[in-house]
Amino acid sequence: MRTEKRIPEFLKLINMDMFCDTYGIPGISKLSRKTITYWKKNPDMRFGQMLINLGLAPDSMRLWADEDDMILINQGHPPENVLFWGQNYDKNGDRLPAVNWVLISKMNTDHIKKVLAFMTNRLPARYQTAFSNELQKRGA
Repeated sequence: MRTEKRIPEFLKLINMDMFCDTYGIPGISKLSRKTITYWKKNPDMRFGQMLINLGLAPDSMRLWADEDDMILINQGHPPENVLFWGQNYDKNGDRLPAVNWVLISKMNTDHIKKVLAFMTNRLPARYQTAFSNELQKRGA
């Protein structure tokens, strides 16, 4: 399940002109409030999937399948500023009642280090890059 928290971050960062050029979609310069509301009510949809479902973009396997974070990373945004991490435990190792979705750039340094130590061989490359970039920025 994709987190709804990513939607406002995505909308703040996306360059719609670049997006439309990349995917060959004419005429979308700004999304209506109705479109954004629809996406927030259906947060598991990817951005392209939502546009196709609303008839704002032609059906395209590439547009349908591309994840929101990869769209932003391909536009030049650092992965740590677009990727969310699901926090399941507090700093004492106690299970949280619900997953707390946090941008990697906003995670606690110790948490990032623990994720890397525990998950290194299981992390997708873009997450490894994001965690490493963030630690490097912090000098940690």
